Amino acid sequence: MNKDYSKDFFEVVKSRRSVRMFSDKQIPKKILDTLIDIIRYAPSSLNGQPWEVIVVTEEETKERLVSFKNQWCPNLKKEYRADFIKKAPAILVVCCDRERSYDRWLENGVIAATYLLLAVTSLGLGATMLTAFNLQRPEQILEARRILGIPGTVNPVCIIPVGYPAEKPAVKKLRKLEDLIHHEKY
Repeated sequence: MNKDYSKDFFEVVKSRRSVRMFSDKQIPKKILDTLIDIIRYAPSSLNGQPWEVIVVTEEETKERLVSFKNQWCPNLKKEYRADFIKKAPAILVVCCDRERSYDRWLENGVIAATYLLLAVTSLGLGATMLTAFNLQRPEQILEARRILGIPGTVNPVCIIPVGYPAEKPAVKKLRKLEDLIHHEKY
């Protein structure tokens, strides 16, 4: 990776925000490949490397993902519709092959998505992470598989719209450090 456009690690972590508004500027394939490549360096259970990434750029598939997310949105989040994802130049759907996950597909997928989100920030792009499953409603995974042609041994983990930010999200309010540290016992 070219150090010229890479930020200091701690700066990247501290500056990462959820971006839901994107400019019309397209993301070069080389940058998308760089983002996806970083996932290969994420830890996985027994080094199974179970990740699969679907790159969505076609408008019809984006519309289907918007409908999917809005349909499955929990009541608590109904005001946060997923319509914004169709404006992203690319949507990266992180999936995990259960046969290579050693009963840790969800953890493996979330770790890979976190690496991806940090790489997005490092390259000056914006993104947010939306879940693609509900463990209490397995039919949601079946629908995502149908929309994206995902084989039965692979579970979708998250949907990550990526693009050049058209907004600057507010600074995140954090809990005090001493409120989350517990020594020896809770």
